[in-house]
Amino acid sequence: MTVGELPGPILNYGSAARASGHGRLMQLDVLRGAAILLVLCRHGIVSSERAGWLKSLSFHLWHLGWTGVDLFFVLSGFLVGGLLFKEIRVSGRLNAKRFLVRRGFKIWPAYFVFLAFVFVRESRIKTHTVKGALRALLPNLVHLQNYLGTPRPITWSLAVE
Repeated sequence: MTVGELPGPILNYGSAARASGHGRLMQLDVLRGAAILLVLCRHGIVSSERAGWLKSLSFHLWHLGWTGVDLFFVLSGFLVGGLLFKEIRVSGRLNAKRFLVRRGFKIWPAYFVFLAFVFVRESRIKTHTVKGALRALLPNLVHLQNYLGTPRPITWSLAVE
């Protein structure tokens, strides 16, 4: 079966399930919300020992929290795959360079703003020097933070993607 022979709902997700005219699926937004909640439970501010009568629930949610990241990866793969199939369906081919540039402009601006805040924090609070802050953030700029270290380990998933 070629891409052109794939059933319509696989390529366009089916119009009945759209949450709005912008091509979003409400069901996927609900899954995103669940993933966000799971990640927040894993990185909760209050430990399960201090959760009072919610201690048991807090403990179980903390142990399930890592699945939120996995859910984000699955959703990301599904949605990016859908974009690739849509481009192939519309244009008959895949322009990988155009696709990667568009994805970069979607992800990197917010990432670099975040790194700018981390840079200010590092240069003023942690290292007290611009050079030290740059040295600490260099692995983030080339997506090698998983191997060379980083002041903000939360960026690990961008190095994986």
